[in-house]
Amino acid sequence: MKKSLSKYLVPVLIAVATLAYFFISPIVQQKMALRASSLTVVSEPLPPVTQDARMYVDQIRLSNVKDEVYQMDGWGFLILDSKLAPTDYERTILLVSDTEVFAIPTTNVPRKDVQKTFEQLGLDLKDSGFAGVFPMNAIPRGDYVISLLFTLPDGTQARYNSKFELAKTFNSMQLVLKDNPK
Repeated sequence: MKKSLSKYLVPVLIAVATLAYFFISPIVQQKMALRASSLTVVSEPLPPVTQDARMYVDQIRLSNVKDEVYQMDGWGFLILDSKLAPTDYERTILLVSDTEVFAIPTTNVPRKDVQKTFEQLGLDLKDSGFAGVFPMNAIPRGDYVISLLFTLPDGTQARYNSKFELAKTFNSMQLVLKDNPK
């Protein structure tokens, strides 16, 4: 009996260790990728959604294949005051799920097309474009509403929700219209 038990003990331990590694390694990988990225987890209550803004997400694309880094491109601006240009306030992409909120820092991108399209507003929108970069592995699987957080120089914040969601699976990401079935 002892001989047959010890005969199966090593294969059983290897099987248990393999199963544990299979289930735990994606969680550890996601935590390590999040720690190494510029993403932050937002824990405070989100500011209210405003209707005094406009935004659009143009695309999400793979910008670095080796590190699985994606870039989200689009444009967004506030329409509160004609004296405020997008360079006068900070814009941050928010990925909002039922359980977590991730903040992605953005850089300003010139957008002459947006300036021309919204010329009737009388705003300086030439730098209304944004780009945010993040590693795919830093974000857990799930569906995320894409929002743009606006932070004014006085610290006031507001956010505007996109009509797109980010659908993240184990090995892919894509933009999905909110009202369309997946």
